Amino acid sequence: MIEELHLPPLVYPVFGLCVGYPDPDKPAAIKPRLPQDVVLYRETYAVPEQEAQSIENYDRAVAAFYQELGLNTPKWSRQMLERLKSIDALHGRERVAQVLKDQGFNLR
Repeated sequence: MIEELHLPPLVYPVFGLCVGYPDPDKPAAIKPRLPQDVVLYRETYAVPEQEAQSIENYDRAVAAFYQELGLNTPKWSRQMLERLKSIDALHGRERVAQVLKDQGFNLR
């Protein structure tokens, strides 16, 4: 993305955002998102028991969402563990630190 966007040093794309209107001829569902208490912390980190309950609730919500679409997928939390279990499963994410250094960020 850095090359595609012709980004100068010390600039790094964090996320992409599509803006527009949905096609009324192609209705789409919106996948549930993780609750804020799992991803946002203020001043202190979450108590593991609180976070575990939120993740269990999210697993159920995502399972129900996929079931409505006729899909049978593993639990979201299981998918995330699989994604992080080996460097091959990162699909290039392991290179982020080097890309940041190449962009001129001083990482220690």
